[in-house]
Amino acid sequence: MPPISSYPTVEESAEEHDTCDEYLTEGFLTKKEQQQLALDEEAYREYLEEEAKAEKERARAEREWEEFMKEEQAYDELFSSVEQWNHQRLSDFVSFVDKTLTQCRQFNLTKFKLFVSYDTQFQSQVNNWIRYAFSCNVQDLDLTILNKYSESEFVLDEFVFNNSCFTRLRLDGCVFNPAGVISWKNLKTLVILQGNLDEGLIQNMLSGSPLLETLYLVRCYGFGRIAITSKSVKKLVIGGYDDPEDQWDLSEIVEINAPHILSLQIIMFFLLWKVVLLDVSSLVEAELDYQKGGHYETISKEGKVEMLKGLILSLRHVKKLRIGYSCLTTLARLEAKGFTFPSNLEHLDWPDYDIDSSGSEDW
Repeated sequence: MPPISSYPTVEESAEEHDTCDEYLTEGFLTKKEQQQLALDEEAYREYLEEEAKAEKERARAEREWEEFMKEEQAYDELFSSVEQWNHQRLSDFVSFVDKTLTQCRQFNLTKFKLFVSYDTQFQSQVNNWIRYAFSCNVQDLDLTILNKYSESEFVLDEFVFNNSCFTRLRLDGCVFNPAGVISWKNLKTLVILQGNLDEGLIQNMLSGSPLLETLYLVRCYGFGRIAITSKSVKKLVIGGYDDPEDQWDLSEIVEINAPHILSLQIIMFFLLWKVVLLDVSSLVEAELDYQKGGHYETISKEGKVEMLKGLILSLRHVKKLRIGYSCLTTLARLEAKGFTFPSNLEHLDWPDYDIDSSGSEDW
């Protein structure tokens, strides 16, 4: 180690620094170039600091990604186990129903109700259960087919569309694809929930049901017009409109032409532009208890007001028009605009109005 005396003093270091500055400024770097060099050094330091920060961010992001992937893997493993458990439960249920119906003697059934999660591998079993009900001359057939844990859809077999034993038919979560003419000769009440129905299919159902008295379409979609020309249909219930495949296109207009019905209910949640009543001249009573939804840009307050106003004007001839709680806010806006309500409209402050009086227990 060299002696301390061999190191330059502070004064000597300062002199060397001045000499260096002089060396840089005399013939090598101008003052402007020296300033630029200082700026470049500052920029480089900032670059290094940014790189260090970015490296820390990358490391943090990698850790978060690894944690996320671990959580996803754990979720997938949990979902897989839940799915296997549900599938096993469904298999056990299918086996139980098969065994039970095999042991049952055939007799006339008043009602057959099926509420089940569905997987395509059990399609034949489900169809056999429905055939069993038909073989027992079931009067009330109630099918709720869920596909919560799979993408499976239950397509109604052709034999369902040609049967004269039932008088009431309720179908929830079923896919309709009849190959020909529908024949429900004794059907009086038809309830369809979450059905993809076009105008042709609705007409096929109506024309094939000469005794039909009551029609419920609840959360159905795919149609732009409901035309009921049959004189036997006396009650129509439209319980919302909700297309799960296209909830952002709210330009749909549903027209209702039913000159012979006596009772009309428009209830629940509508994801569309508006409902228009064409000919409902025979109506005696009507109920409006719906909500009109959608994103703000397309469903304005004015749009809600105009739809309700149009419905009320089309129903001013009925004996009894009831407005439910779901429409009260829009009704208040309509009143604020100076709209004159028809005399058949029930007063807004109904002390006896029952929110469950819309008849939902029927479907």
